[in-house]
Amino acid sequence: MAQSRTKKSSLPTSKDVAQYAGVSQSTVSYVLTGSKKISDATRQKVEEAMKVLGYQPHRGARALRTSKTGLIVLMVYLAAGSDTFETVPYIDAITQEAQKHGYEVVLSTGKPSATVLEELSRRGFCDGFIIMDISREDERVSLAQSLHLPVVLMGRPNQSVDLDIVDVDARYAAFQIIEDLAHTGHQSVAVLGGNEGMFAERFFVTEFHQGLTDAANKHGLKIEFFRPKNSSWQAMEEIVPKIAAKRDERLAVVTRTPRSCKQAYRLLEGAGLKIGEDVTLVGYCADRAVDDYPLPLSNISTIATEHSVLAVQSLIARLKDPQIPYVTTLLKAPPFQRRATTVNWKK
Repeated sequence: MAQSRTKKSSLPTSKDVAQYAGVSQSTVSYVLTGSKKISDATRQKVEEAMKVLGYQPHRGARALRTSKTGLIVLMVYLAAGSDTFETVPYIDAITQEAQKHGYEVVLSTGKPSATVLEELSRRGFCDGFIIMDISREDERVSLAQSLHLPVVLMGRPNQSVDLDIVDVDARYAAFQIIEDLAHTGHQSVAVLGGNEGMFAERFFVTEFHQGLTDAANKHGLKIEFFRPKNSSWQAMEEIVPKIAAKRDERLAVVTRTPRSCKQAYRLLEGAGLKIGEDVTLVGYCADRAVDDYPLPLSNISTIATEHSVLAVQSLIARLKDPQIPYVTTLLKAPPFQRRATTVNWKK
């Protein structure tokens, strides 16, 4: 039996209904949408629970296939100081692809929150959600599985879920980077960036770092990770001298995001290392960023457009047929591009 609710409590959720009725959240969803046959006895328990708790479902929940708003909510966290250079292309691509299918995109840019997701769903002004910035233990994921609206995740949580997921194969990207470094005679790799908080929270970052480690071990390269306390200039500046001390080890520095690449470039040169001569600098960042440096940056590119387009297409497919199997898709990054910031020690 669910606990009694006071006037100051938050509005009841589908989870509360499920607990009160003694059923799963997915069963509550099936009752609301009619997308799966439910016994009369179970339906009565769920409807009684909704009545007792005062649960108000989405106005179109019982007619999901016919009650359309033409709107998709994109949940993307734009924190103060966010590196929008990497984020904006995703937003643009999602918006453009959605418009091709007759949908407009509404942004929810606040801090990731299950409460916000629940409230947006209940208001009834959208047909589905695309959620970016998925963390390992993301509180929104469990709720998303119980909603009567389709949800696509751009990123993976730790647990297996009944949701459509579109992500990038970070291990594959890591393998390509190390393959090229081994081919050009490097002996040591310093991975710079990805602070401890990011490493603990993001499955993508963990996979990338593990891929670098596995590939380095395969090729006999030394590898060490340097994780600053945060993404600030000062935090990076504190770490670079430790990396510069490895200058005689045929060293390559690998980092992510345009911001960290720029910080690494300036700090390494400030430590007396010539990029492309004394040390290699490699980025995992968009191709459009590689010319923003004194020398063109060696990189493997992110794929914002492909990632975003497939997320929209996955959502549209589920809007058309809610019963299709859930799919997790891992996209391959394009080939590694060796440019002027790579030292070829075998020449």
